[in-house]
Amino acid sequence: MATPVTVTQNQFFKSAGTIYPYSKSITWSGGYAANVYNTALDALQQSGYSKTFIKEYASSFNWEKFLNTLEEKQQSSFSQIEDQEELTPFYNPWLLDTQEVLEGIAYRNFTATKLKLTQGICVELDFEVFSSYVPENEFMRQTCPSYVTVKKDVPELFACDSFGLLISASSAKNISLEFISMPIYIKEI
Repeated sequence: MATPVTVTQNQFFKSAGTIYPYSKSITWSGGYAANVYNTALDALQQSGYSKTFIKEYASSFNWEKFLNTLEEKQQSSFSQIEDQEELTPFYNPWLLDTQEVLEGIAYRNFTATKLKLTQGICVELDFEVFSSYVPENEFMRQTCPSYVTVKKDVPELFACDSFGLLISASSAKNISLEFISMPIYIKEI
C-alpha cells in the first residue's frame, strides 16, 4: 500500500495499493482491496494457522475480480458526470461495511452485492473540501456545486482550508456539519 505524505504527517488520506500478482497496477480502489487482504491474512495468522494454510486460503478467493469490481464501480461514478445523469453517491470503497466484506470472504459466501454502497448519501456543499479518498476530490472538481459522499449516520472527516469538517447525514436533507481544528504544519522551503 502507498499512502500520500502530507506536511502534517498525519494519516488523513486513504492508501492506494494492489494485491500482487492479481494486479500489477496500483490504484486508489486497490488500496481498499489491499487493506481487506491484509486484514484477512492477519486474522488468520493471529488465529495460529500455518503459512501454508494461509497461502492456500488466500489463493482460493478471486482477488483479481474483487480488484476489478472495485475499479469498475469507481469509474462508473465518473461516467455519470459525462452522461449528465442525476448524481448518485460517489463510489468510495472505504465507506463499505468492511466487516461484512471480511465475513463474506472468511465464510466463503462472498458476492459482489457486498461491494454495493447501499448506505451512501450524496451531500451538496457550497464550498470546497478535500476527501481522504483521493479520487473523490477529482469527482468534486468536476461537479458544480460540489458533492461529497458520506455513509448514513457515520461522521466522515473532510479537510477544508486549515480546519477539518465532520459531515454526517441521516438523509440528503438531514445533514450535520461540525468544524474541528486539524494539526497544521507550515514550513518555509
